[in-house]
Amino acid sequence: MLVQMTTILTSVQLIATAGAALLWLWSAIIYIPDLMQTRLSGPESVTEIMRKQSRMNAIAALFASVAAATQATLAILGQK
Repeated sequence: MLVQMTTILTSVQLIATAGAALLWLWSAIIYIPDLMQTRLSGPESVTEIMRKQSRMNAIAALFASVAAATQATLAILGQK
């Protein structure tokens, strides 16, 4: 039972870590145009691009917190 639980938690941790890394990489390569050369409102505006980047960072942080929680759980289970 403990072996199955640690295997599941390790899998969750790997998926969450990979998800966080990919989302942060994706948000880092989003091109933000020069403020003087673009609109300030609308679907392709600087503010919308920055909102998209912010949402991606928030989701990546959620994935990272799941990975940290599973790592802590694995450490606690390993002490028993």
